[in-house]
Amino acid sequence: MVNIIFVIGIIGIIFMGIWTISLTKSLDTATGMKRASKGMSSNQIWNDKFDSAKKQRNIAISGLIVSVILFGSGTYLKYSKSEDKNGDLISEINKVNDSTQINASDKLVDLKKMFDNGLITQEEYDSKRKEILDKI
Repeated sequence: MVNIIFVIGIIGIIFMGIWTISLTKSLDTATGMKRASKGMSSNQIWNDKFDSAKKQRNIAISGLIVSVILFGSGTYLKYSKSEDKNGDLISEINKVNDSTQINASDKLVDLKKMFDNGLITQEEYDSKRKEILDKI
């Protein structure tokens, strides 16, 4: 999911950036033509083109802002060192499971610390404690 947010953000930045740049050029052209045709019969056409280009540019800029937010969120989630509470819980339990150098009493002490710090629930504590004691 994190990679999807990250990729959508990158793609959005690229496409919305290109669109914003092209619409800005169209807006500049429409602005120049609007000024040049002032008082002429074609002035209304350039006014409409100007308004349309301005609305589209605003939409593109809004899309660009959303893309930057998605990219930033994806980058933060992808590269941040902090994990969510469940990720911490799973990694702590896996450390207890995978460590062959720590004896049962050390495992129980570590498990109790995790419980006391609120990383695991009472049910998880009881279940893991029983599992450790069954291995003795």
